[in-house]
Amino acid sequence: LGLWGSITYACIVSLFLKLLACAVQQKIIGGNLGSNLRVKQVVAINSEGIRAMRVMLSDSGITARKVAILVGGPDWPVSVLCGILGLDLFPILIGTLPVVALIVPTVFCGSFAYMGSLESDNGLDLYPWAHTMGAVASSVAAGAMFYFTLSAAGAVKDTLQKDKDVIDAIPMDEAVEKADAEAKKQTIMYRRVTVWNGIPFVMKSVLILAVLAMMACCYLLVIFNSNCLQEYDLMYSIAEHLGGQWTNIVLPLGRVALLLFAIACALLYVFESWASSKAKATMDTMGFSLEALNGA
Repeated sequence: LGLWGSITYACIVSLFLKLLACAVQQKIIGGNLGSNLRVKQVVAINSEGIRAMRVMLSDSGITARKVAILVGGPDWPVSVLCGILGLDLFPILIGTLPVVALIVPTVFCGSFAYMGSLESDNGLDLYPWAHTMGAVASSVAAGAMFYFTLSAAGAVKDTLQKDKDVIDAIPMDEAVEKADAEAKKQTIMYRRVTVWNGIPFVMKSVLILAVLAMMACCYLLVIFNSNCLQEYDLMYSIAEHLGGQWTNIVLPLGRVALLLFAIACALLYVFESWASSKAKATMDTMGFSLEALNGA
């Protein structure tokens, strides 16, 4: 393919993967699991922002605000929401195509990094300008990302202001509303049972040990970084620089840091499991309503 052919191929593959991800999220997750309560909760289908997105995505044809959401909005709620709404896949993929303006400079950034590592037989850089152009490509990619994100946020804001009546007319999902209210009650009770003075000594010890283990892990990885992880560059290979074993990237001290991290996560899981069970048991015993919890 040659250098520029390879870059073009990488751009095409990247665009294909982006569109494939959108299709999978829309058809498999949103289309097949759109009625699932948990999925709708994660999408936050009753929130103002998502309701505004529903209005924009329901526009007929390809509109500017629809493209802004498809390209600049977060993949998970937008693509899944398209599936929940039962929108046709092809127009959604067409509206997503402007994302190529972000993909191309991102691919160039990685390509220039590779080109900058190439040397001639006498040790001279084959592309001495590659590192500079890599920085330029990185800046362009960051600018494109900022522009798309800002456009999506602006589109949501304008829709909330101009189509307020249409948004208010969208019925709330009662099942999600009820589940959200229950989750809010559990959150309020969780905060109550985790007030420091009311936590048993054993659980306090578990939480303190978790914090100490995580602090030790962070200090080791930050202060003794070179003793924890083997130096590994973007252009290195596992066979040549890690002796054919990818696990060699973690040095003995790094394994200690990872062990401390695992211990901290396990202890935190123990504490959160206890707190969640305690909160649920307290709610079941006392039968608090959301109003009572908020007023207490």
